[in-house]
Amino acid sequence: MLNLGQSNEYRRFKSLDDLFNLPSSVVVINTFTPFKDEVVIYHSDFIKLDLLIPNKGALSTGVTTEKFVDKEKIAKEMGLICKKAKAFAIKTGDNILEVAVNVSVSEILRKKEADVLPFVINIIAAVNPFITNVLFIPYGITSVKLATQLANATTYNASIGVAGSIIKTSDIANKNINSAIKVLQTSLHTFDLLIDEFEVVNPDFVASYHLNAEAQHIGIHHSGVYGVVTDVATGEPIYGATIKILGAAKSATTDLLGKYEMSPVGTKIYQLEVTVPGYVSQIVIHHIFTGVIGVRNFAMVKL
Repeated sequence: MLNLGQSNEYRRFKSLDDLFNLPSSVVVINTFTPFKDEVVIYHSDFIKLDLLIPNKGALSTGVTTEKFVDKEKIAKEMGLICKKAKAFAIKTGDNILEVAVNVSVSEILRKKEADVLPFVINIIAAVNPFITNVLFIPYGITSVKLATQLANATTYNASIGVAGSIIKTSDIANKNINSAIKVLQTSLHTFDLLIDEFEVVNPDFVASYHLNAEAQHIGIHHSGVYGVVTDVATGEPIYGATIKILGAAKSATTDLLGKYEMSPVGTKIYQLEVTVPGYVSQIVIHHIFTGVIGVRNFAMVKL
């Protein structure tokens, strides 16, 4: 398991290694021998670092960006269940059920980690008696859906113990990992000196390099969102997609790897809009947590 600094550096190094290995990038890189030679060395050094790390997705606190996505997924599904059950309760005049399920998605997201599973259990207990009610069936809340949410919440709850056990840096950082990181940091300094060679002939590659070479701050200081935009049919990254945070005057454009990032962004629930010429636009709800740059990926459908 990595500490925060190591984890963020690893992400940065991997992003650059992915960029350098794109076929389009290889063509550009091969036009400038000094840069090409440095990329070969960099890739070899990155592989050495990669082999030293047993759990690449984990931070020193055990918290991963995926964990926040899991909570958001539970909140969305349970929020929908609560809305449907509330509508049924109002229609049938069941005040007890109405009060029990009167919970919004934002309220679920604000719940403490340890309260998510008990909340789901309580909602299921409130709704279960109506599953076979002929008036309730059309609302689409089935025993299978409830069981799925219980399983998701149980899995999420199991990760809390890991997230709560803070491991000291001295326990997880070792000389080999830190030495490998320093070697790769030196390579980045060299790339910074050479990258302008491509500015005129391939500015997109230069822009992507700078975006991926920036020091990562996931889980340290800022709040925000990052992710990848791909074609849903091919899985290929989409370059030039525009992602906007509606109402926050924040936007970003994807690089050659389909990656984007927006930070710092205030902590609240936002609507994210992604647009790409030739694709169906998407708008999703995303909760930005304090001190976390969370993940939001998009798979785009062609028109």
